[in-house]
Amino acid sequence: MERHSPVPRVEIDLPTGFLRLFSTLLAYGITVEVPAGITLYELLIRSLGIDATYLESSIQTVLHDGKPVDNLFDYRVHASSTIALSAALPGLFGAAFRKGGTFSPLRQKAANSSEIQGSTDQPIEIKIKLFNMVAAELGPKLLQRGIRLTTVDFLNFMAHYPERAGSITVRLDDDAVTPKTLAVRLASGGQHIWLFVKES
Repeated sequence: MERHSPVPRVEIDLPTGFLRLFSTLLAYGITVEVPAGITLYELLIRSLGIDATYLESSIQTVLHDGKPVDNLFDYRVHASSTIALSAALPGLFGAAFRKGGTFSPLRQKAANSSEIQGSTDQPIEIKIKLFNMVAAELGPKLLQRGIRLTTVDFLNFMAHYPERAGSITVRLDDDAVTPKTLAVRLASGGQHIWLFVKES
């Protein structure tokens, strides 16, 4: 039987006021494991902990693999889905992709997973991307709670982390390391990490 290495745990302490800088990391996408057959509404409310009122009022665009989803209550996600969440987008593009908007009957919508594959008892992995104000507002809570993302995406983000953010404290699996050492050790490791970010 194949044995998998444990997912590395990375903990980062930031100076006060810089946590939102890491919220842009959510645009790369976080990996979430959910029960097969779960609806998109259940995913966002239960797995991500998004408040129902916030979901209704602030998340105006929901895309599945690049196609808009209007009915979150009936739509069921499937393995390897990519779900993108955004606040209202400007102009005609925003109007066209807004969930339940005026133009929704005219555009091509995402196919429901029930049309693609049958249900299974096995858990599935999907990727969720957060953009603009949704990332800024939900990001800090998700980062403090912990997110799972690909090692490549994390290292790409850290390579462009602004120096103005000041010094950070980093721990890898409970060992204090420098950002440079962290990059070296992760580069030779697995495909994903667990990331926890908080302000000192």
